[in-house]
Amino acid sequence: MKILLINPSGGYPHEYPPLGLLYIASVLRDDGHEVAFFDEGAIHRKGHQLFEFAEQFKPEACGVAVYTTNVVRTFQTISDIKQSFPECIMFAGGPHATVLPDRTMQECPDIEYLVCGEGELTTKELIRAKAEGRDVAEVDGLYIRDGLGNIKETGKREWIKDLDTIPFPAYELIEDFQYRFDSLRVGSKVATLMTSRGCPYECAFCAAKAVWRKSFRRRSPENVAQEISWLVSKYGYDELYFMDDLFTVNKAWLETFYSLKNDLGIDAPWKCLGRVDLLSSADYEKLAQSGCYVIQFGVESGHNEILRDIKKNITTFQVKRAFNEARAAGLNTYGFFIVGHRLEKYETVLKTINFARSIGPDFVSFFCLVPFPGTELYGYLPEGERYDWARIMYSAWGRDLPPVKLTAMDSSDLLKFEWQAHIRIYSSLSYLIKNIVFSRARRKLRWLKCKRFVMHLFSGIYNRLRGRWIFSRFSDIDLIEYNETDAFGSIWRDWSRKKDYQNDIDQHLRERKALHGILRKHISSGHSSKILEIGCGTAIDSHHLSKLLDDAEFWATDLSPEAVSVASKIGEYMGSRVNVLADDASSMQFEDGKFDVVFSQGLLEHFSDPMPVMKEQARVLKSGGYLVVDVPQKFNPYTIYKHRRLREGVWQYGWETEYSYGELKKLGRSLGLDAVDVGSHGYGYYEDYGFGFLPLAIRRLERKGVFVVKPLARLLDAFEQTMGHYFMQNITVVFKKT
Repeated sequence: MKILLINPSGGYPHEYPPLGLLYIASVLRDDGHEVAFFDEGAIHRKGHQLFEFAEQFKPEACGVAVYTTNVVRTFQTISDIKQSFPECIMFAGGPHATVLPDRTMQECPDIEYLVCGEGELTTKELIRAKAEGRDVAEVDGLYIRDGLGNIKETGKREWIKDLDTIPFPAYELIEDFQYRFDSLRVGSKVATLMTSRGCPYECAFCAAKAVWRKSFRRRSPENVAQEISWLVSKYGYDELYFMDDLFTVNKAWLETFYSLKNDLGIDAPWKCLGRVDLLSSADYEKLAQSGCYVIQFGVESGHNEILRDIKKNITTFQVKRAFNEARAAGLNTYGFFIVGHRLEKYETVLKTINFARSIGPDFVSFFCLVPFPGTELYGYLPEGERYDWARIMYSAWGRDLPPVKLTAMDSSDLLKFEWQAHIRIYSSLSYLIKNIVFSRARRKLRWLKCKRFVMHLFSGIYNRLRGRWIFSRFSDIDLIEYNETDAFGSIWRDWSRKKDYQNDIDQHLRERKALHGILRKHISSGHSSKILEIGCGTAIDSHHLSKLLDDAEFWATDLSPEAVSVASKIGEYMGSRVNVLADDASSMQFEDGKFDVVFSQGLLEHFSDPMPVMKEQARVLKSGGYLVVDVPQKFNPYTIYKHRRLREGVWQYGWETEYSYGELKKLGRSLGLDAVDVGSHGYGYYEDYGFGFLPLAIRRLERKGVFVVKPLARLLDAFEQTMGHYFMQNITVVFKKT
C-alpha cells in the first residue's frame, strides 16, 4: 500500500524532523509498504508543496500528526487531502490526538481512524488489516467510527516493552527537506535522536506526561550507539542532539554509553537535556569529556513557591549549584524558563528574570505558559477556553489574539516579558564579561554569543527609546526576601546523595586556605588539646585539621541533624576523628572552659542578635584560649553583589549581617575578649561583575605550575596580607580569653 505521512505546519518553520513519524515510516516499510513523507514546516529542496507532492505520489492511505500548536491548520490539511483523494484512508495520531481522541474526531470528521498513544504497532496493524480486508475493530489502540457515525475505542494498546525492537527512523525520507535547526550548533549536519520515551517526574505543565503517563522506557546504550554509528557513516551527520525529555536520568546507562561511543570512535559533539538535581560535578566533567558541549536545564521559575506548585521538585539553590558545576566542567549551559504560572505575579516574573541573570547561563529561552491538554494545568482553564485552539496555539501570539492564561497578569505584559527577558540577559555587562570575554566555548559558539549580545543590546536601546521597555514600569517594586527557607535543606539533600566528595573538599580547602593558616597558627601555639567548631556544616575544616594535628581532640556541632549526618559521612570519607554532634550554638551542652580553641565560620552572620552565640563561644572557652570568628566583610564587592541580589529578589542564602573589623572587635571587647590577630579570605562574587577575576586567574595558573605568574602570585600574597580585606569576601578575627 502507498502511504503518505504528513507533518503539518503550525505557521512557523520547523527546526527538527519529526522522529515519531519517521519511526512509523520505518515500521511500515519493513512491513512491505511504500512510504512517502512530507513536512509542511520545512523547505522542500525541489520546491514541491504538499498537494503537488501528493498528486505525484497518489497515496492510498494518509497519516497526519496532530499537535495542539498546529491543530487548526492540521484539521484543514486533513480535510483538503480527503477532498482531493476521497478513496484515501485517513488516519491521525500524535500528542493532541492521544490526549483528546473523541474531541479530535468530532472536530475533524474527515479523520477515519485515530491512533492513540504509541503509534508504531497500532499503525502497522491498522494498515495491514485494511490491506487484507479485515475488521479494524480487532486492532488495539484505535478510535474508529462505526456505521452510525459513533466514535468507539477498540481497546488499550500496551506499551512496547523493548524499544530496541523498533527499527531506526527512516532518515532517508528527510534528505529532500531543509530544516531550520536552532542556531545553537557547532556541526554542519545535526542528527536528532530519542533514547527513551516518557519521564519519571510529575511536572504539572508537561505535555509529555499526558502522552506517556507514568511509563518510562529506554533503549539499550548498545542500540543507541549503533544508531549513531549508522547516522555518522551513512548520512554524514557531524553533531547529535538527544531530544529525550530527560537524557541524564540514569548514570549507569550513561557510563555504558560513553564507553561504547568511545569504542566505536564516535567523536561528534552533542547536546542534551538534564535536570539540576541529578548530577554531581564529576558527572558534568564526564559529560564534557564524552563530547557533550551544551547541557539544557528546565528551570521554569526563580521562585521556590512556584516550583513547588508546578511539581518541579527542585529549588533555586539546586539550580544555582547545577549551573555553576556544569560551567566549571567546561559545559555551556542553557536554561528554559516559563512565565505566566498559576501563582505568577509581576514580582515573581521579575524575580525569575533576575534569577536567570544571576545563574549566568550561556543561553536562555523564555516562554509564556501553555496549559496543554492532558496536563494538570489544563484543568485550571475555564471551561469556555479549553477548546479555544486559536488562543492556545503559539502562532496566535504576537498578533491581536491574546493567549489563554492562568494568572491575573495582563496577557500583553506576559508576551513582553517573554521576549524582553532575552534582552535583559543577553545584553548585560555580566554576560559580556563571563559568557563571552572569559568563555571557554568553541569559537563558533563564542561568535554566536557575540551576535546575540550585540543584537539584544541594540534591541534594548530601541525599546527604551520607544517607551516599550516593560521593566521601567516596575522599577519601584520591592523584591527583597530575607530568607529562602528551603535553601539550607536543599544543600543537605544534595550532599547526602553524593558518593564522591573529593572535588568539593578540594574546592573548600582552596577557598579556606587563609582561614586554615590562622587556625593552625594558634592551635599549634600550645593550646591544642581540645578544639570545637560551631555551626560546622560539612565540617571539612575540622576534618582537614584533625588529620594535620595528631595530638588534638576535635568536636564539631551544628543545629541541623541533616548537616550532622553529612558531616559524619564526610568524616568517614576523609578518615578523620572528629566528634560530630547536633547542638544549639546559642545554648550548648558543653561545660564551661572545656576547649582551648573555638572557631565558627559561616555562623554568626545568620543571627540578628549575635550576642547569645558569642557568649556561648566565650563560655566554653578556657582562660587563655583562642576564639576564631569568621564573618562576611562589610566593605567589599561581595557586599555590593549580595545587596543587589537582595533587591532583585534572588539571593539564595538567607539574610547575612556583615561586619567590619571594628564592629567585630567591639563585640569581642564587650565579653572581655582581646583581638590578637586578623585575616581575610574568599574573593568576592566575581561572576556578576568581574571582581576578583584577576586574583582567581593568577591562583589557577599558579596551581598549574605556570612559571611566569609566580612573581605575580608573590605580589598578590603580600597585597592580601595588608589590603586583602577590601576586596575579599570574609574577615577573620582571633580573640584571646584573658
